[in-house]
Amino acid sequence: MPDFVAALVAAAIFCGGLILLNGLTRMIMPLPIAPADLAENGLLQYGAALALAGATWRRALRRPPVSRPITPVRPHRGIRTGPAS
Repeated sequence: MPDFVAALVAAAIFCGGLILLNGLTRMIMPLPIAPADLAENGLLQYGAALALAGATWRRALRRPPVSRPITPVRPHRGIRTGPAS
């Protein structure tokens, strides 16, 4: 995948992840089990979204595995590689 497309995908994952995590935080905040330091756009949300985008970036830039062994290139028929006669 080209670097430009991988960067766009990682940025979209970061933004989408941040929106999703902020929505989940809003749902958790009114509950009595939520910690007092939990807030929207906090370090937890940015850190998790950044980790998700980083994992997407590394996965997008990974090269696909080689499915068959690479064969050596044979010389052209017109080129002699042996001793001169």
